[in-house]
Parts: sequence; C-alpha cells; structure tokens
Amino acid sequence: MLETPSRCAQGAHGLDIQVADARRVDDAQALPQRDRVVGSFVHRRVHQLQAGREQPGFLAVVLAAKRIANITRGTEAAPLRADRLAPGVESELGRASEELAAGLDADLAAGDYGRSLQRISRLADLLERFFVEVLVMDPDPEIRANRLALLRGLGEQLARVAVLTEMVVEKGESRSA
Repeated sequence: MLETPSRCAQGAHGLDIQVADARRVDDAQALPQRDRVVGSFVHRRVHQLQAGREQPGFLAVVLAAKRIANITRGTEAAPLRADRLAPGVESELGRASEELAAGLDADLAAGDYGRSLQRISRLADLLERFFVEVLVMDPDPEIRANRLALLRGLGEQLARVAVLTEMVVEKGESRSA
C-alpha cells in the first residue's frame, strides 16, 4: 500500500493527490469526502493523519472503527437512550462519545485536525474494554438496539474527522503503536 514519491493516488471517490515521501495512499483516501479539495489543504490533512498513526492508541481506534462499521452495517437506526446504558464501561463510552462530539465541534471549527486525532486516540482503551466486557448483540432487542445506537453515533463522530475504515493497518502495527 506504500506508494513511491512520483505516484499519484486515486481514491475510491476520485481523490487525486501527489503522494510524496513514500506516504500511504490509504491515508489520503481516509479523508472525509467534504475535505477532498485540490490544494495544500489536502496535503496538510494527509500529513496530519499520517502523524496521527504515530499517536498511542490511534491504530487501535482505526480497528475499532472498522469493527463498529461491521457491527452496525445493515442494522436499523434507532435513537440512543443514554438513560438506558448499563453502568460501567457502557455508560463510560456513552459519556466519552458525548465529550468527543463537543470536543470535535470545537476542534473542527478551529481547524485543529491534529487535536481531533488526539481526542480519537484517547478512546482506544475504553473501546477495547467495551468490546471485551459488553455483548453488543444482546438477546434483548431494546438493549441491543441501544448498544447499536451508541456505536453508530460514535462511528459518526469518528467519521467527522476521517473515514477510519479506509485506513490500512498492517498485521501487528496496532499492537506496536
């Protein structure tokens, strides 16, 4: 997935940028569609996303975003009922998702993409605990729908910054970061 400096990346959505310094094409493809504009803005955002790869936990969140997308794909959208989240990690993730939304509002309004990536990286341990301790596909349809709503909402927040599901994480790469 690494490209040579002279190659140009064409993403699934028609993104054309020059890939310099053997950077990863999937990082360019991970930019949200609204941010795929011509000019130095794209180049700067791709470099910030590449720097995000180096932050502890970031690649684990990328894998969690892929898991969220897989779990929620094809499920019926339902509103989150925060008052029905179970105590412990489920409620913690609900609060973290709300805090993430507020933080991203401020970061993105200020154009601070790097700070947004740092916020996302800090979710790694909580997401890992959630997937270990919580059965998302609970037999109770109301509990299951609420957990899916929690994950869908979190996935939407993550996608405001980058389409993390487009990023390639090599085997073992997330464990070393």
